Amino acid sequence: MPMGMSAEQEEELEAKNLLMLEPDSSVLLCSGIGRHWPEARGLFPSNSGRLVAWVNGEDHLRLTSLQPGGNLQEAFCRLSRTATGVEAGLAAEGHQFSRNGRLGYITTSPSNLGIGLYVNVLIRLPLLSLQPDLKETCRDLGLQVCAGTSAGVLNVAAVPWEHFRKTEVELVSAAVDGCAKLVQLEQALEWGS
Repeated sequence: MPMGMSAEQEEELEAKNLLMLEPDSSVLLCSGIGRHWPEARGLFPSNSGRLVAWVNGEDHLRLTSLQPGGNLQEAFCRLSRTATGVEAGLAAEGHQFSRNGRLGYITTSPSNLGIGLYVNVLIRLPLLSLQPDLKETCRDLGLQVCAGTSAGVLNVAAVPWEHFRKTEVELVSAAVDGCAKLVQLEQALEWGS
């Protein structure tokens, strides 16, 4: 919005972890991402709240598909339809996303190179989250424990370095398989085995 969002809108987006936060990383700030913050940036949630577009944050465009209940296939299909529509709209205007045959999509952050997809899952595992070797367990499953993990809820993602070796479908499948194994480990702890 030209004059920014209301305090109520900001609180609602923050409660849903959808608020675009001002960059504080020296790496990001050195790249110029924080210049003129928050001007010329936007966050656009769908009416359902299950799709969010961030414009001019860390990347020029970041789409996020949210799916309560764990149906990653539905979230991925929604995201795929939206991305295809955006690319078709750009093509109709004679534009396209920057892409390199070897590096994949070109973004401001090297961690986002490759297929341009980041699969992130919030999963409640109260017993497993207390285990001292949790990060190693996740790493062995091709997952990474992300910031924001608390109160038995893990924020895990398919590992970023897989962007160069996997397709979008393979990355989502790796996240599904890794999370299924984490659930099995949680159940084993519940049953005392």
